[in-house]
Amino acid sequence: MDACVESLQIRDAISSLEQLRRSNLLLHLSLTHVYLEHTGGKATLSPQLPPLTTSFVMRMEPWEFIKRVLLDSKSREDPEQPRMLIMTGIGGCGKTQLVLKFMKEYRAQFKSGFFVDGSSTDRIRADILRNVRSLGTEHSQKSFEDCLLFLSQPLASGMWLLVYDNVDDPDLDLSSLLPRGESCAITITSRNGLLGDLHPEGHLQLDIMSLEEAIQLLLYGNNDRAVSEKARIDVAAIAEALGCLPIALQQARAYMRQTKCSAHAYLERLSKSREKVLRQPIKYQLDSRAISTYAAFETSFSKLPESSKKLLRLLSYFHRSGFPLELVALDAEYDFSEYEEDVVPNADDFYIGKSLLEEIFLVDGEWDDINLDTMMLSLQSYSLVSVTSGVDTLLLQMHPLVHEWVQICIPDSERHVYQSAAVLLLALGAREDLTAATQYLASHVTHMSSLWSHLDLNNAAAFRSILSTNGLYQGAVELQEMIVEEVKGHPDMTGHDISEFLWELASLYYSIGRLEDAKVLGEEVLKLKKETLGERHINTISASNNLALTYWDLGMLNEAEALQKEVLKFRREILGERHSETILALNNISLVYHDLGRLNEAEALQKEVLRLRKDIFGERHTDTISASHNLAIIYGDLGKLNEAEAIFEEVLRLRKEILGENHPGITDASHELAVIYRESGKLEEAATLLEQVLQVRKTAQGERHLHTIRASIISKYSSNLANLYSELGRLNEAEVLHKEVLKLRKEVLGEHHLDTINASNSLAVTYRGLAKLTETEVLQKEVLRLRKEILGDQHPDTISVSENLANTYADLGRLNEAEALQQEALRLRKETLGGRHPETIAASNNLSSTYAKLGRLKEAEALQQEVLRVRKEILGARHPHTISASNNLALTYHKLGKINEVEAMQKETVRLRMEILGERHPDTISASNNLALTYYSLGRLNEAYVLLQEVLRLRKETQGERHPYTIMALSNLASTVSKLGRRNEVEVLQKEVLELRREILGERHPDTIKALNNLANTYGELGRLNEAEVIHKEVLRLRKDVLGDRHPNTISAASNLSNTYNRLGRLNEAVAIDEEVLRLRKEILGERHPDTIKAANHLASTYGDLGKLNEAETLYLQALSLRKEILGERHPDTIKVSHNLANTYRSLGRLNEAEVLQREVLRLREEILGERHPLTILTSSDLAVLLRLQGRLSEAEALATEVLRL
Repeated sequence: MDACVESLQIRDAISSLEQLRRSNLLLHLSLTHVYLEHTGGKATLSPQLPPLTTSFVMRMEPWEFIKRVLLDSKSREDPEQPRMLIMTGIGGCGKTQLVLKFMKEYRAQFKSGFFVDGSSTDRIRADILRNVRSLGTEHSQKSFEDCLLFLSQPLASGMWLLVYDNVDDPDLDLSSLLPRGESCAITITSRNGLLGDLHPEGHLQLDIMSLEEAIQLLLYGNNDRAVSEKARIDVAAIAEALGCLPIALQQARAYMRQTKCSAHAYLERLSKSREKVLRQPIKYQLDSRAISTYAAFETSFSKLPESSKKLLRLLSYFHRSGFPLELVALDAEYDFSEYEEDVVPNADDFYIGKSLLEEIFLVDGEWDDINLDTMMLSLQSYSLVSVTSGVDTLLLQMHPLVHEWVQICIPDSERHVYQSAAVLLLALGAREDLTAATQYLASHVTHMSSLWSHLDLNNAAAFRSILSTNGLYQGAVELQEMIVEEVKGHPDMTGHDISEFLWELASLYYSIGRLEDAKVLGEEVLKLKKETLGERHINTISASNNLALTYWDLGMLNEAEALQKEVLKFRREILGERHSETILALNNISLVYHDLGRLNEAEALQKEVLRLRKDIFGERHTDTISASHNLAIIYGDLGKLNEAEAIFEEVLRLRKEILGENHPGITDASHELAVIYRESGKLEEAATLLEQVLQVRKTAQGERHLHTIRASIISKYSSNLANLYSELGRLNEAEVLHKEVLKLRKEVLGEHHLDTINASNSLAVTYRGLAKLTETEVLQKEVLRLRKEILGDQHPDTISVSENLANTYADLGRLNEAEALQQEALRLRKETLGGRHPETIAASNNLSSTYAKLGRLKEAEALQQEVLRVRKEILGARHPHTISASNNLALTYHKLGKINEVEAMQKETVRLRMEILGERHPDTISASNNLALTYYSLGRLNEAYVLLQEVLRLRKETQGERHPYTIMALSNLASTVSKLGRRNEVEVLQKEVLELRREILGERHPDTIKALNNLANTYGELGRLNEAEVIHKEVLRLRKDVLGDRHPNTISAASNLSNTYNRLGRLNEAVAIDEEVLRLRKEILGERHPDTIKAANHLASTYGDLGKLNEAETLYLQALSLRKEILGERHPDTIKVSHNLANTYRSLGRLNEAEVLQREVLRLREEILGERHPLTILTSSDLAVLLRLQGRLSEAEALATEVLRL
């Protein structure tokens, strides 16, 4: 009986002559077989292979996976089982085409290939029978079971290739329809992603095409060279608009070819009539079925149960990715009705939405997890949604075309119902206690932004809460402003109610950096509270406290102090001395004193806070431990680093005992201890501790948990692990870690989350350290754009990244752009924080540095003097920031030639840093390094040498041999050894510096190039001019490549090469370079910049060597006039020009003028540098020559004798 039925089934497939004729066009080749049916002798065909599209585009990643699974015998876990590939994905993603391509490419490696229609059990059984029977008449009586047994038997050589195509029915029992044994390679294609569980290691979840593959498909058949750049951009836009889904791309390509419309025209059609275009079937192609993109979706959707259809429609109102399934279960706990914050009675939309949510998610009025699981399995069965793992929740995703198609297909009469349900479902996710869903909700709130103006107060408040919790403050502000506007006009709202909404808005203004607005609203809130509740009411006192905190952040520290004292007074009177809120007020005043620089008062108050908390709560209470933590911070700023370290170690011990080793509080305490280790200069210990923090987070919570990611990089601390790597000179490790953090944050939190943006910013800082300045600029511009979008122009973090970008511009030599950004940053800091806020002072300091680089030294000096004055007033003379300001001013004095003032200031800096930080602290070592360089400039080379040796020893001990600062110390020592005339030692030292920098920083890093330049200069001093020339040319080439032709360092490299040409006697080559250098300096820096004047002096010297003495005199006179005006008469550079001019007068035979000028130079150098300085001795020698030329031999001889003595 079975054989008769199977025979009848086979007869249904007998082909007509026309079908046979058309089949010759198809690529079935040896994969189809004509055979004589045993029962009647008629010719029939085995199932034909569907056609392979002529516009097939290879997709390399899935293709390699297919080959590995089906061809590589080593990849199988059980060699006695069939090789099995299960390819799943949304309808139209290209599953069948990839399989057909494989069958065509590798048919020679298989004994035979069978293509089986997998749409039903009957079709599978029929196709297996027909394929096996087509192998010969000896198989014509086999039943289906016989065929499976036959295919399962071992073969002497080769394998059977079986393709089960479109196995989409989730209820189909496929395992009973498959052959067994190692003689088969089985491929299954399906929309049902759950089918992959049959064989997980062979499961290929076929996704969309890559953008490049999609473009290639759309352009298939076009001559690449004939496609314009604009057309290629339009094609890329089409690919992105269609979500790179193969069937949609194929449809678009066919439409454009058949209608002859351009890519730009198709884009316009897609924009205006998207639904109509995507419903167009692909026609008139032998290699494609007449099916549209939307028809493929409809096929899947029609097979869903009704409840799953409703769920899919509901989901279409959310963003297409990152929907947390946890949200549904969470809302069910609250009966799909209980808001965290009820502002007003519920409106009709609430009940409409609630009804639909209950209809979808409840079974007989009860929540059932299994019901949700069943619906999700149903949606996944047809690949209409996919599920990925988030942090402690599963996340749903839909292809963008599926997402929009589902919403298009919702009947107009039901749209409002689904919209109301979606808004309610999302709003109910706003909870005070964070849930697994919390961090994923913000993208859905922003997706519904077009609905914000129509939300009732309950939903608006919930949406605002979600955005603010996730750091999307701009959107939260927009919603809260709407809420406040509506509340103010609401008849049932009291003054107290309004004040609560105003305070929420003030808090949001505070969060986006609109501190002035926050202050104004905070003052209004306080006024309302006093009017409605009285000044002694707890809520009024809380409002005073909140306003004080705003004053604090605005840098209005005196106002903050006054208000906090008032808060403390009322809390003492009303709550008593020992109440936790009273102690908190005392704590806040202590922190204000800390920021006022009144560290001793801060210390005294914090000790009192700690004493009270110990008495009331005990030593092991979290508030007591926090007080210890705050006291440790104050000790750190007081320079009592040993005391701070001891307290932090005790805090860490207590937290471990109380909370356990893996509690987040432990890793936070470890992090704070690492901060102190860093401040103490114990960088290795700090890095080790932070590595432990990161490992604990990963072990306890997994790689992708938010706390794990934050353990890798906590932006507000400079001591996070990645930055510590930077400080330790381990820049490549820092880059790897920053990139890992950024990747994880993008995946877990999304591109627009503030933590993701902070990670980008930190990576940019590391790029800058690695001198990857182009990458730095690109990343910083993107960070700046995102922060402006999310936080606004005036937020401190936005201003901060603007300042970082300015520093990058300065590194790139684009000083005018840097100045413009820094002036704007200073203006914004003054507006938002006031003139005396630490951040405003820091902005002034940054601008002063740029002024110095621009050669505007007087402006730099004035600004730095003001920074130092304000820091002394606010922070005191011993505060680290004050000491840094003094150090910066000293460096500017150095450039201004005020050498004696510099020495005094730098000695004071060293003394203070040694007292406060200790001699081994990196900042103390840097101060010693700066003092050594001043000794170098003063010609006190032996003192410089001794101090630099000590600096090098300390750098090696504290930061290691390979740290950039250690190598810099070695380089400085080499320069000093060179000046001391120990030339052979110099070459050895500089080669060591060069090799270390090449190894650590790479060939093209500016510091490596600088080391190469120093070596070239040494070769020049050793008289090895040809070697010097080769290296100077290489330096110039590298600087042009890395920094560009117009960067100051590139121009300096050209000038150095000119020097070498001059010494080689190639004066014409030298003068050509010098003239170009002067032209560029004038264009880029202006006539009055020190480097421009230096270039003029250099050219004048070359003119003198060429005998162009009049031109030389003219340039020297101009340079001398400018240097006197800008730097003053006593500046070393001014004196140097006078010396050169005197020598020019001598060469011109104007000996009297030369003598007058040379004696003035000698007088100044003796006064400023001392009689034993090399430059003073050189001047005496030149004067002796001049006297000899005038015939004053006895005077000349006496002076020459003195020169020899010195």
